[in-house]
Amino acid sequence: MTKASISITDTNSIIDDIMLRQEIVARRAFELFQSHANQFSADLDDWFRAERELFPQPNILLRQADGRFEIDAALPGADPKKVDVKVTAEDLLITAERARPKSENVTAAEAATTSDGMVQYFRAIHLPEPIDPDKVKAEYKEGILHLTAPIVKPQGRTVQVGT
Repeated sequence: MTKASISITDTNSIIDDIMLRQEIVARRAFELFQSHANQFSADLDDWFRAERELFPQPNILLRQADGRFEIDAALPGADPKKVDVKVTAEDLLITAERARPKSENVTAAEAATTSDGMVQYFRAIHLPEPIDPDKVKAEYKEGILHLTAPIVKPQGRTVQVGT
């Protein structure tokens, strides 16, 4: 399988993307809650089930070596044209889509909540140190998204104190 280059979007914030998905998950979690009728249920369990149904999180491997982060995200079956990476100095947001195979078992509720039979991966990662968003590189090969992000060492600054 050949490597696919992935475009990276340098952004000021990933908050809007996260908030949009939280609203979608909240609606689904409420639907799950309502489906219990008068039975006892744990709201948090409904929330987690809604997240899993709507936006499965890819497994991530984060390594730090030689002044950079190496990040591998498992996105099996994702269409390279539907992989999106947004970066800030402190965060990465990975979204991707793959077609849901007809043989994959889904509940009626899951089928109703996905668009056009697509599975939408979603993962936000807060990095332990700042990176240079302009120098992040990405490639997708055999179901693995590989990112390289150089770490930026904060430079101290001197502040003049007036007397």
